[in-house]
Amino acid sequence: MDSEMFAPQLRALNPTHRVLAWDAREHGDTEAPDTPFTYWDQAGDALGLMDALEIPSAVIGGMSQGGFIALRMALLAPERVRALILIDTEAHPCSAPDRDSYRALFAQWGLCGPVADLAVPLAGQLIGEPALEQVWIDRWRARTGRSVQLAARCLLDRDDIREQIAAITCPTLLIRGSEDRAIAAEQMHFLSETMPNATEVVTITGAAHAPNLTHPGPVNDAINSFLHEHRI
Repeated sequence: MDSEMFAPQLRALNPTHRVLAWDAREHGDTEAPDTPFTYWDQAGDALGLMDALEIPSAVIGGMSQGGFIALRMALLAPERVRALILIDTEAHPCSAPDRDSYRALFAQWGLCGPVADLAVPLAGQLIGEPALEQVWIDRWRARTGRSVQLAARCLLDRDDIREQIAAITCPTLLIRGSEDRAIAAEQMHFLSETMPNATEVVTITGAAHAPNLTHPGPVNDAINSFLHEHRI
């Protein structure tokens, strides 16, 4: 995915907030170094972007892997994270069955590219809305030849931060698609129960793994209410 996945939020929030969306390593227009990297490294990237733009602190939002990065930003530099918006994400490591199945998928992707047998099921899991799925499959095919292997390694070998997240005390909004097959409800309820200032999980009915993209109306309403409540 890339920063276009947050286009509905940029349109909704730009009238009242300065909103920035960026492409993480090996995503969109951002290339990656030749060495493995972690979500901690990418949290450092985001903090470096804030430095370059002279942003002392901000509300940090992320969906799925973006949430993995956002949580680590809050752990690395809590004074710079005013609040968190976490969509379909978790503090858990990748489970062994998921690691095995995704490793096989990414190995094939590296050999064959985003052929239909790989791209269609993945788009269905991530997006869950056929018209939008095809848009993103076309974007993936346009990037044929670019490696996804280091990003896959980052995803599959991520560390377990469950024991650390109770230290994250900033206000946190939790949002999950009711039909998400990638992040179980229990994983997000763990965040709600463990983070001192987290909301209950806001469930977006009918949405899969990317409700910010497929169901922007209720997601934007939840974000606006959260920002208003905390006077951000």
